[in-house]
Amino acid sequence: MFPNIETIPLLPKEIEVFKNYMIEQEDPIRRKVFSYSLVSFVVKNIVPFPVNIEYYYEIKPKDNNVEEFMEFLVLSYIRRKLYLISYNLKDIFIKSEDMFYSSNFIMTFFDFETPIRDNDQTETEIVWIYPKKSIRNFISNNFFNKNHNNYFYDEMVLIKLIMIMAGFSRYELNNLDNCTNEEIKQINYPTLILANIGLYEKNLIKIRDDINGISVFLDLKAKGEKEQLFSKDKESLKETILKVINKTEDVSYTIKDFL
Repeated sequence: MFPNIETIPLLPKEIEVFKNYMIEQEDPIRRKVFSYSLVSFVVKNIVPFPVNIEYYYEIKPKDNNVEEFMEFLVLSYIRRKLYLISYNLKDIFIKSEDMFYSSNFIMTFFDFETPIRDNDQTETEIVWIYPKKSIRNFISNNFFNKNHNNYFYDEMVLIKLIMIMAGFSRYELNNLDNCTNEEIKQINYPTLILANIGLYEKNLIKIRDDINGISVFLDLKAKGEKEQLFSKDKESLKETILKVINKTEDVSYTIKDFL
């Protein structure tokens, strides 16, 4: 299937750093939350890359060919990186593990859904895949504001966290009959979700991949050092909590419900 294939010895350094970070993170949420320093390193090293326009739209996912499409983008990106260092290969191959992390890298940092057409007259028409605008905005805004402690994440990551904490909070509320602390008994649902996200940021609540899905548990041995992954703008976090639980659970909480 792949004539004259050469296995590349190393991934581009930006993918390698991303891969190592993903491997180190046991938490499926934190795995998709990236520090300013990591994003900054990636942005300094990534490049736009060209793809054949006909092939792009031919294999762009419609039903079940997502894997083939991502492999095409990964190989196109790596081929571009190799070309820029005068290492031109027509056919390349990478290990399946590296393909997995490289696909996640492309999905995280590139706006592959909206390619830009090349206006140059070439024999083969191509489109270019550029880094996400939100990534560039994140770096520039935090650089000029000298705020190097922020984190980048997709909105769906926060929504997933809120849904996980909502389920955990429901479990806690259903077991309040056994609680003797009257103040705790007064905490309502949205306030409890907000509080649990705070405990999660302190590593007192942990999330892990489980054979049956996701597991959530308390870790009373954690140091409790807080990272403001999501709560730096607490009012915005409250609004997102309300949006998620009101829509998914058909409830009608308002900002006034937060204690």
